[in-house]
Amino acid sequence: CRQSKILFVVEEHSTFNSFGTHLSSILASDTDCPKIKILGIDDVFTEVVGDRDFLLKHHKLDKKGLVERIKEFL
Repeated sequence: CRQSKILFVVEEHSTFNSFGTHLSSILASDTDCPKIKILGIDDVFTEVVGDRDFLLKHHKLDKKGLVERIKEFL
């Protein structure tokens, strides 16, 4: 991780207190810490119901959504 310039952490659940936040806190103590972007579900109640594929698309965690979000970040 420390040799990377940017890290993307993709999580199929809330980004609150997630693997990505823990990884960020570990790497933050390093002066050469890479940029970290956590892609997941915001810490809000999901008002829609559907199967896994539907929910991934709704939260932009499907292939197309991830590509869009990564391009926006870059």
